[in-house]
Amino acid sequence: MSKFILQLSDTDATIENVGGKGNSLAKLTQAGLPVPRGFHVTTQAYRQFVATNSLQSHIMAAMDTTDIARPASLEAASQQIAGLFAAAEMPKEITEAIRFAYADLKGVPVAVRSSATAEDLPETSFAGQQETYLNVCGEEAVLESVKLCWSSLWTGRAISYRLKNNVDQGSVAMSVVVQELVPAEASGVMFTANPFNGQRDEIVINAAWGLGEAVVSGTVTPDMITVSKLARHPIRRETATKEVMTVRAETGTLEQPVPEARKNTPVLSDEQVTELANRGIQVETLYKMPMDIEWALAGGKFAILQARPITALPEAPLEWKLPDPKGLYLRASLIEQMPEPLTPLFSTLSGPIIEEATRRLFTSMVGGKGLKQELRLFATINDYGYMNVNFGMWNTMKIALGQMMKMNWIFKQSQSRWQQARKHYLVVIHEWQARSLDDYTASELLTGIRSLFYETMEVYTVLQTGLVATAIGSETMFSQLYNRIIKKKDDPDASIFIMGFESMPIRAEQSLYDLAEWAKSRSVLASHLTSTPAAQLATELESTDIPAGLDGIEWNEWQRRFREHLSIYGHFTYDLDFSKAVAADDPAPLLETFRMYLMDKAGSPYIRVKTLSNQREQATQTIMKRLYNPLRSIFRRQLQSAQKYAPLREDGLSDLGLGYPLLLGSDKSSDIAVNQFGKSVGSFLCD
Repeated sequence: MSKFILQLSDTDATIENVGGKGNSLAKLTQAGLPVPRGFHVTTQAYRQFVATNSLQSHIMAAMDTTDIARPASLEAASQQIAGLFAAAEMPKEITEAIRFAYADLKGVPVAVRSSATAEDLPETSFAGQQETYLNVCGEEAVLESVKLCWSSLWTGRAISYRLKNNVDQGSVAMSVVVQELVPAEASGVMFTANPFNGQRDEIVINAAWGLGEAVVSGTVTPDMITVSKLARHPIRRETATKEVMTVRAETGTLEQPVPEARKNTPVLSDEQVTELANRGIQVETLYKMPMDIEWALAGGKFAILQARPITALPEAPLEWKLPDPKGLYLRASLIEQMPEPLTPLFSTLSGPIIEEATRRLFTSMVGGKGLKQELRLFATINDYGYMNVNFGMWNTMKIALGQMMKMNWIFKQSQSRWQQARKHYLVVIHEWQARSLDDYTASELLTGIRSLFYETMEVYTVLQTGLVATAIGSETMFSQLYNRIIKKKDDPDASIFIMGFESMPIRAEQSLYDLAEWAKSRSVLASHLTSTPAAQLATELESTDIPAGLDGIEWNEWQRRFREHLSIYGHFTYDLDFSKAVAADDPAPLLETFRMYLMDKAGSPYIRVKTLSNQREQATQTIMKRLYNPLRSIFRRQLQSAQKYAPLREDGLSDLGLGYPLLLGSDKSSDIAVNQFGKSVGSFLCD
């Protein structure tokens, strides 16, 4: 191998020449662990590239303009450096070395991963600071991905992280790991110590179907399995409903629905859990410290994709003290809309509203005087929201009976009740929009927060006892009918029959895709949008300045179109904690998705919907031709009900955040007003 390339297991693969991730993979491979084959593009290649193109002085000049207190300065420097890398040529001796090494992999699809000299170390973990490219095929694509990985050494996040950890910006370099892509049937993350309570004698495994990007990015809620290190056997299982999975596309990856039969199926058997736990203990023994390990399962065999030290493990186990020792606390129902630890502001202001709304909901089912006042339904335990469902046997029976008796009413009234609740929600929003935040007193601001969140809870309660219940009920009845009576061996899953319909989330994807298609035809604008980090684009979106080299009319039109998209879809929230930003308040994540569409790294939502729609229609016609009355009529009626309410449910859940742009201060309010809002609320609570 040349000085620019090392085999993955090479004993010369040190942190200095292959970075933290590369060094870890070399160590794992040398120890005989199942690591996919591949090679390192060394830091010498990066330094040669920088030297040949005389980039270092320009990089350091850009660094001189950065200030960690001014995030915009970090993104401006990052953008400037990204432009330098994009314009620079990779030296011939490096391209030839990479081509030769890639040829040894027989042209298989690969993962191209950044590996900086200051990442995945025991004292700091730079996870997520640089880039990874999956399902890269062909020499040219590999070369381009290597160059993009080099450039990602200078993202705004990476610059900021190094500044915070006092890492010398002038000394860092980037290696790149090129590995055969594991065609994962399942994948996830394993922690060799419990990251939630600090227990060193427990292993925690997260597992989902498909490639691991959906787990790492948080797109899917994975299964969570807690394993005893001593017994090497599961002691707790939380099997999630896994709606989506990341799979290989022609190039790159895409997300697709999980087949119905696998959504609620455990990803790993007990035997597989034991085998994976054994691998985890091997890795921990090798490193002599608790480890965070990415894994994949293909063809019945596990592969170790990455291992890094856990840098934020609690020193002592947390005590999970229950507010009510006799309580039965679950993370279900409303709590599913609060997937992360709750912020103190949200817990303080919204806890009583959640308690009141939930009590009102269950009391309507129990009847009479309702639930005992001393029974507290909502609780925050170690910063996570929980619902106490220990109603007692008699009340539990009455709730179940009440649901059954109201089922017909729920079905008939669900859509009209949601529309009425939504209408009232909008009226309250418009009332609070009538004045600027600057004009409200601290007391009025608190009243506004409570009022808006109260309406959010009203809409959710109506959805929970209306569209959501109706959608789940109609889908369940259809699936039971289909699976038990109609389905034959080669027939498609029941989920095929309710896919391919448009809803608010789908229309939002299509709107963003349309905007990317519009920008593609404007080459200079498209080049700027693809080469500029999403965080910097978010800053430019709010600026009246036109970036250098761009046509002012095109730029202003792009700003207008993206703002229009935000005005329609920017309120979507997947976390009811209103301290977490929605796209209207922080569009950077949405801009990253927009850039993926612009660079053709994400598939067309129109094609996806059309494909699913065609599959649905074909499956429906096939089944209808096979059936005879009365079963044919029953099938059609159940199918129409399921198809009607599934998209309506998505529309309803998309409305939950309608008031959140105003709650977050992004709706027609100045930064001064938002800052004053925070100070006023803080002083009011202290008083």
